[in-house]
Amino acid sequence: MLWPAAPKPMPGEVFGSWLGRVAARYRIGVDELNSASQIEVEIGPGAEAWLAARPVGAAALQRLSQLSTVPMEQLQGTLLQEGSRTARYPCCYGCLIMNPLELESPYWHGQWMRHEVWRCDRPGHDMLKATSAMLRQARNMTKLVEVLRRDRARRKAQRLQ
Repeated sequence: MLWPAAPKPMPGEVFGSWLGRVAARYRIGVDELNSASQIEVEIGPGAEAWLAARPVGAAALQRLSQLSTVPMEQLQGTLLQEGSRTARYPCCYGCLIMNPLELESPYWHGQWMRHEVWRCDRPGHDMLKATSAMLRQARNMTKLVEVLRRDRARRKAQRLQ
């Protein structure tokens, strides 16, 4: 069975972000999508590392390609962007939410998975860190963006006090 709605990966998007956007379309967590679709994706203990998820082998990637109708080459391109699992994943909030190709689909950029990236070249953009607790709470990209938005607003309010 095919997924009725599966977004295509964005240029430079990491695999876990794409899978998180697919899960968000169905309003479920990445772990639930993994289980319900019978795909082999390594998420990590406690499902908090879904952003750094990886398919387990070529068969899992082939199954994902069939379910999503995304060509294998496009899915393989998301794997090239992967970094290591960590307790915190840095991101630029402005770049996260401003996807010029599809405004309603924020995505995680591959450059943020390389943990030496801690600033954005765009003026006025805030760098944030998605923690394991945030990922555990969010469970898909739409919810993660909301968690980061609230965290950003809380930090700005604290600075104003």
